[in-house]
Amino acid sequence: MFTPARLIPTMLFMGLSIGFTVSLSSCVVPAVLAVGAAAGVTGKAVADDSRSMKTIQQDHNSTQFAQNWLNQDPALEDHSHVTILVFNHVALLVGQADTSALRDRAYQIASRTPNVKRIYNEITIESSISKTARMKDSWITTKVRTTLLAEKGLNSSTVTVLTENSTVYLIGMLSRSQAELAVGAAQSVDGVSKVIKVFEYTA
Repeated sequence: MFTPARLIPTMLFMGLSIGFTVSLSSCVVPAVLAVGAAAGVTGKAVADDSRSMKTIQQDHNSTQFAQNWLNQDPALEDHSHVTILVFNHVALLVGQADTSALRDRAYQIASRTPNVKRIYNEITIESSISKTARMKDSWITTKVRTTLLAEKGLNSSTVTVLTENSTVYLIGMLSRSQAELAVGAAQSVDGVSKVIKVFEYTA
């Protein structure tokens, strides 16, 4: 069950460290935000990924299957905007839905996804953001990735970036020191309202 962010503790879920930090601020405020994400990766990213090749492929397939089901659902089609990502068999749902019933429906559809052990539902109850806002999110993601790539000492290929309504999600399996570098770099990007870190620490 999703736990509201206002409760503000830090949680460890099977080695998955979850928290958020507000951009344009020097403080890091931990919160109960259970999320997960994934994307297909190739080349150097695969070499640096702590997941097995089998898990990488399963995560990629799970993301595609679930996204197609969500996009094709008649009830959700005109009343929501939902994106799903799967990382290390943990799924993250983000976006907007007109009602709580539609939010729950998206969760139920995602629950049919093969090779997913846990789903975290970050869908907000509100009207879908505009196409302009989505384009802004894409631009923010590009800027964050570029900033991570330029961050000295950070292996950026271990971090997956997802932006939804100016909130940036950082997902990956990496060391605590690398995680802090990634968060700091993402915070510095103009247009980012909040950074949510979803890291499984490897050391």
